Amino acid sequence: MPDTNLLKDFSIFSGIDENQLASIAQCCRLIDFETNDLIFKEDEPAENLYGVLSGEVELTLTFQYKVLKSAIESSTNKGVMDRLLIEKKPITVDTIGPGDIFSWSALLTSGHQTAAARCTKPTQVFSISSADLKAMFDKDALLGYMIISRLYEVVSQRLRNRTHKLVEILGETFVMNSL
Repeated sequence: MPDTNLLKDFSIFSGIDENQLASIAQCCRLIDFETNDLIFKEDEPAENLYGVLSGEVELTLTFQYKVLKSAIESSTNKGVMDRLLIEKKPITVDTIGPGDIFSWSALLTSGHQTAAARCTKPTQVFSISSADLKAMFDKDALLGYMIISRLYEVVSQRLRNRTHKLVEILGETFVMNSL
């Protein structure tokens, strides 16, 4: 369980009453990861909210695109053969450091992870079950409102970052395919 002072460093918990923060801290567990450890994969069920206490986590998604490949087929004497292949490329859409949260989709939907999370260095995170947080929100609507309002800012910034990265990759793909 992290100290409530550690949780105060996260903007999502700023201004939260000390007793409420202590209740949240009681539901948290600390997890240590090594460099290159995978925390979760894209499309896995999203059940926990995470916060980076130390270290760094990269959020990546897999970008799929179609590429027309041409090859000379000598064994069948058919000349040039064209094939449409699906290429996959992992894209780092954000890097999360101390004081940042990730896996916000656990609180906003009952869906799945929208990206994969991998540690780029030894990392310690806190993890809290979305079910536990939602139960707290049911008991205290103001607490839920405060946290979800702050979560909105995180989601907005992440979506802006993701959009910029995808536009950048899309531009690179068109340049590569036109060569």
